[in-house]
Amino acid sequence: MMKRKNRFVLLFISLFIAITVFAQSIENTDLTGNWVCYKKTLKNGKTGENVTLNKKPFVPNMTLEFLENNTLKITEGTYTTEINYLLNDDRISFGNRKYLIEKATKSELILLEIKETFSDDFLYRRYFKKKD
Repeated sequence: MMKRKNRFVLLFISLFIAITVFAQSIENTDLTGNWVCYKKTLKNGKTGENVTLNKKPFVPNMTLEFLENNTLKITEGTYTTEINYLLNDDRISFGNRKYLIEKATKSELILLEIKETFSDDFLYRRYFKKKD
């Protein structure tokens, strides 16, 4: 019984350290630059053929440009706007949009939409690559 308890404590400590390291690894300076969305799926991984009117995959038409002073320039199609963003641990929000940062490296960013009033079937996951 004691070994089981020790394993649980060790697992808990390891998980806590991993979460702390991940949360601290995402900083505004890591996000600075242009990010181009190259893939858009639903949270469940579906690419849109079953929900779009033309029965084709979602079109990933979003570009994010993280500027200094927590400013974000968002381009979707032909529409561009600048807005302030807030980075809090593994979450980022701008305007009325909230995302969970699932992955953040120097070259790749994966964001999952967070909307409490929506079913998981209607939440988007967006995959970005850093533009040189």
